Amino acid sequence: MTGAQAIVASLEAEGVEYVFGYPGGNVLGIYDALYDSSIQHVLVRHEQAAVHAADGYARSSGRPGIVLVTSGPGATNTVTGIATAFMDSIPLVVITGQVETGIIGTDAFQEADITGITLPITKHSYLVKDVRDLPRVIKEAFYIATTGRPGPVLIDVPCDVQAATFDFWYPLTVNLPSYKPTLRGNKRQITAAAALIARAKRPVLYVGGGIIAMEFASICLGLGRQVDVVTHGDRVLRDYPSDYVARIVEKMKAQGANFVFNAKIESLEQTAGGSYMLKGADGLAIESDYVLAAVGRSANVDGLNLEGIGVEFSGRGIKVDSHLRTAVKNIYASGDVIDKDVPKLTPTAEFESNYIAMDILNPLNGAIHYPPVPNLVFTLPRIAQVGVGIDEAKAAPGTYRVEEVPFGETMAWLNKAERDAHMTLVFDKRNHLVGAAVYSDDAGSYIDMLTIIINQKLGAKELGGMIFSFPTPTYGLIATIMPLFLKK
Repeated sequence: MTGAQAIVASLEAEGVEYVFGYPGGNVLGIYDALYDSSIQHVLVRHEQAAVHAADGYARSSGRPGIVLVTSGPGATNTVTGIATAFMDSIPLVVITGQVETGIIGTDAFQEADITGITLPITKHSYLVKDVRDLPRVIKEAFYIATTGRPGPVLIDVPCDVQAATFDFWYPLTVNLPSYKPTLRGNKRQITAAAALIARAKRPVLYVGGGIIAMEFASICLGLGRQVDVVTHGDRVLRDYPSDYVARIVEKMKAQGANFVFNAKIESLEQTAGGSYMLKGADGLAIESDYVLAAVGRSANVDGLNLEGIGVEFSGRGIKVDSHLRTAVKNIYASGDVIDKDVPKLTPTAEFESNYIAMDILNPLNGAIHYPPVPNLVFTLPRIAQVGVGIDEAKAAPGTYRVEEVPFGETMAWLNKAERDAHMTLVFDKRNHLVGAAVYSDDAGSYIDMLTIIINQKLGAKELGGMIFSFPTPTYGLIATIMPLFLKK
């Protein structure tokens, strides 16, 4: 087997489905091998686009993105994309062609020291000089790219190594004694950060009543700090069940948090001592060491010249059609930057990016259809919801049946001291679960299971035909809610 064929066989062994690249003289052997492979090649118009496309694929799929480009300018064109992946911790394996081994370092035609150029912006770089090293190097590259803090790995393969032959084998394991990725935060740094907050003489001030403000307020309360939450509205977490929000607010007040509702803020100024003074109507005056202004998000499109190229933009974001296409041909948009009614969350952006990739690869793909999107707020305890909102369902008793489910005893059975854990379930007239909310430290785990039940329209028959491991939160959840599916 040639080295070029070994590269493709190694990618197949790693389960690679897509390679993003642009052909060139020093990788034609690899492209010939790709022709007979099940791996799909995505042809771009510039090498930089190949890296950005692979980056997007990795973000949306959770799998490493694979790039294939030629030597010299083809390789150097990948630098910006590699740097982006390195800064954002995105797993990439970038394979570059190189001139023959014997003329490396002689300023040969289309030669560039790409391993040296990318050394500061990759987790590791390889220059393969022996064809027999290729399988091991590729195995190591995938392992390094995807473990610890993910990132890009570059493999530079001279064209004579690609043409050389050997008996191919692909290793099942890697042996890297010097590579010990960090998997846990540094305790000293975490302790130092906590001590810095604890030494603050004045409270931490959060302006806003949304998810970010409430999550950071909960963190600081847990660290023993005095917190003020100031919002112009009459409540916080407006899109979440009012009963659950009231519980969270009362718990935070018991920990010393101060809430100011219907605030009319007039000024925020830094004092001579370095603190901040917030003033407003009705005598509002709060002094604080730190201020977080969490007053909502808006699409950051400054400098993109959207109007100049014809992309339509409103105050809510970039306008897209049902295929996430903008008004300009071949320009798509996804994530928080677009005008949409579904929650602007990371999983939603990943779902949209994956859809766009599939829509490009398969033009017959139908319009995007969003499944129910679960939301999780990291307060103490956490609250989560999915599907039809609880307040909405309670306002329409003829359309929905709302069931309150205290399950603190279930948590106690799992040796968890959380007596006030609670679920609220929404059923439609056909007894299908269509909405849910959870108030619990494990709300994320429960809401994911409930999301599956809603998406798959599982009922008593389907759930009763499953066996779950015992004792686990899933087992306890199903045992708790099963009778509600049989209720008339």
